Amino acid sequence: MDPRKRLVIISLGATISILSIRLVVYLLTKSLAVLADAFHGLTDLVGNIVALLALTVSLRGPDKEHLYGHEKAESIGSLIISFLLIGVFIYIVYESIQRVFFTEISPEFSVLTSALILLTIFVDLWRSRALEKGASIYGSTVLYADALHYKSDLLVTSSVFTLSIIGQLGVRRDMLNFMDIGISILISSYFINASYKLAKVSIDELMDKAPNEVIDLFNKLAKGHDLEIKSVRARRSGPRIFLDAIVVMPPKLTLEEAHSIIEKIEEELRRRFKRNIDIVIHMEPGEEIAEIIKKNIERYLSSIKEIRGYHDIDIVKGEKGYHVRLHVEVSPDAKVDEINNLISNLEYQIKKNFSDIETVMIHVEPICLEEINVREAINNFIKSDPLARKIIKISSIRIIDTRGKLLVDIIVETSAKTNIKAVHEIIGRLEGYLSEILKSKAIVTVSIKVSQNQ
Repeated sequence: MDPRKRLVIISLGATISILSIRLVVYLLTKSLAVLADAFHGLTDLVGNIVALLALTVSLRGPDKEHLYGHEKAESIGSLIISFLLIGVFIYIVYESIQRVFFTEISPEFSVLTSALILLTIFVDLWRSRALEKGASIYGSTVLYADALHYKSDLLVTSSVFTLSIIGQLGVRRDMLNFMDIGISILISSYFINASYKLAKVSIDELMDKAPNEVIDLFNKLAKGHDLEIKSVRARRSGPRIFLDAIVVMPPKLTLEEAHSIIEKIEEELRRRFKRNIDIVIHMEPGEEIAEIIKKNIERYLSSIKEIRGYHDIDIVKGEKGYHVRLHVEVSPDAKVDEINNLISNLEYQIKKNFSDIETVMIHVEPICLEEINVREAINNFIKSDPLARKIIKISSIRIIDTRGKLLVDIIVETSAKTNIKAVHEIIGRLEGYLSEILKSKAIVTVSIKVSQNQ
């Protein structure tokens, strides 16, 4: 038999014994406080039965229809117990009103009744300790609720025991009667408080309220291993906690090292909470710090309207930080003093926004994206290259702007007798010349056709 079920069955036997003793004491004394305590024992009996059924269901484990198991049966059982406690409160209040206004019944205590009440106190003390130990070992919400419940019973039954002692000291009947009613109301108030707490815990679990203490510890452990947390979720289900997370691992870790870190986090979570924690962690590879810095710089450059383009961002790690080198493109009409202020501010902001950067060097060049500038550049190349001027002729230039990326298609004409090697060398020089001017903003393609005039 599962140890948790055995604990509940032992507690059930103790509850039956205590309930029997309390009923005997009530028949001997007619005390409303004893009756309230007896009803409390009745709810304990029903609660034990519900707990036993809930544990029996929760121990079945996962199946095809319940992939996460049956542990929430414990929460349903606790919710039923809370409703029973509310019913007991309503009955005790009703009985108190009857005795105050309609029926006069005075309690009568004796040494025997006091001894019997004291016996129930010792049984409750032993039972609460046993259940508390079991709850700590197995992480069961039902056992923990029962342990807390019976520990509170000690205070309730102790007040009844005190009343029984006072009843044997010759206190006036009417005074003893009001004390009896008062204690019964206090006991009933405890029922309401206990039922509220049980219902809240049960509903929270049924509604998958996040156990924040588990999430907070996971975040702390993950950050301690330099892991970036993209998402983390957790929920309770009876004695189990389900946690799933997505973390970004440092890029230089091996798979074995990453797996070892995750195992350490899982072991620490289980050790700290002493619960069965079902953990699923998805690991994603992280980027190199230099790549992260580069993406952040690109994002920042894109937000500055004076910068028309950028390219060749190089990031090199040094002893004290990273060294950044990049080219930015500005309007050809911009003044030197304007550019100087822009670059000075740009260098300052990059260092300020990215603390890992030690130095920044920026090369400024005028942008060349208009078609007229491209045509002029091609004509300048032809004029400056005597062999190109002799062998080829520009037939057509087509420029297509695809949202920031230029497609420069050039068709050159040459004689049918021209050596292909010579033409290819000229085209290579032309493409290199344009690439130097246009940088990464353009894709240059040169096609050859035979001249019809030769």
